Amino acid sequence: MQRFGATPDQISRAVANTGGDCLVLPENWPALLWFLEVADLMRFSDFGRCLGLDWVQVQAEAALSARAIEPALFAKLRRLSQAAMHHFNQRRASQ
Repeated sequence: MQRFGATPDQISRAVANTGGDCLVLPENWPALLWFLEVADLMRFSDFGRCLGLDWVQVQAEAALSARAIEPALFAKLRRLSQAAMHHFNQRRASQ
């Protein structure tokens, strides 16, 4: 939401109104489901910093599962990976 210009107050109100649920638009479900399947392929540095998905392993997973990859789906997976990486690294920095 922040990337789209929402203020911290707007984000807080939106999160408070969800009851802890997260709305996923129908067009984003395939990317989210793929991300959940490959989330164990995240790479971490020796110092615990998240480096994002291991794209060679993601490509192997896609080939072995005969997954059809469209550019738009791949772009959404990349955004999910970047958001997860940012979240992991932010949480690590605050500990």
